[in-house]
Amino acid sequence: MHELIYDVGMNNGDDSAFYLARGFRVVAIEADPSLAVAGRERFSREIGDGRLTLLNVGVAAEEGEAEFWICETKNEWNSFDRSIASRDNSPHHAIRIPTRPFGTILQEFGVPHYLKVDIEGQDSHCLAELLTLRQKAMPRYISWEHDGELGPLETVRRLGFSRFKLIDQSTFSPITARLSVPNVIDSVARHAIRRLRRVSLPGSRVVQDTLTHRGRLERRFGREFPMGSSGPWGDEMPGRWLSFGEARELLNYSRSESEDKPGRPAHSFWCDWHAAT
Repeated sequence: MHELIYDVGMNNGDDSAFYLARGFRVVAIEADPSLAVAGRERFSREIGDGRLTLLNVGVAAEEGEAEFWICETKNEWNSFDRSIASRDNSPHHAIRIPTRPFGTILQEFGVPHYLKVDIEGQDSHCLAELLTLRQKAMPRYISWEHDGELGPLETVRRLGFSRFKLIDQSTFSPITARLSVPNVIDSVARHAIRRLRRVSLPGSRVVQDTLTHRGRLERRFGREFPMGSSGPWGDEMPGRWLSFGEARELLNYSRSESEDKPGRPAHSFWCDWHAAT
């Protein structure tokens, strides 16, 4: 039986498609009914052969129903938190959706090899539910959206995870507090790519595939990772693993860097934490 991955916050399904293409079974969770319908259409074959289970529920503290906010311009901002769905004065509206505690989903479908969590404003709650599994099996890898807070990192440490990376999801570059030669090369290459494309010169694809983090990953896996997708995970992401102490220092560094850029909204800086046992 193929190993299991949870895609918590499926959205348009690009991450689930990657996991399925690699031979994993997937439990995908999506709160937005319209995105769930689109997912069932996109993955009808995989659902039919049992490789994908799609749950149209919101992850919450209790089973029942709750108010959920739909962002009408960027569905990746859909959230139980109205302030997230209304970012940048985006039009939004509320709907009622069914909810389930994440722990009950784990009990029903089992502990995955990899747990990807990206549910605006609810990542911490989802991770905390894993504490109910203490003394039992844990995912080998976890990723969640960086929100600048120490709490999720401490929760994951309590769960027994001891290795961490912080990844810029727009470039797949590891965030570092010190000069990183691979990141400098990546930055210079991306600047060169923009110039080559601006003047319609060939070679941008070669530069991307050989000198950028994203390009090398796309070449390795033989597929493009659309902007907004989480991409690979764990050991497959570039950068060395950090200890908890180093990760905590990096979190403080990233928070101070964000504060040094007044006028730049925090949500414009999308990073994911990755953790391994």
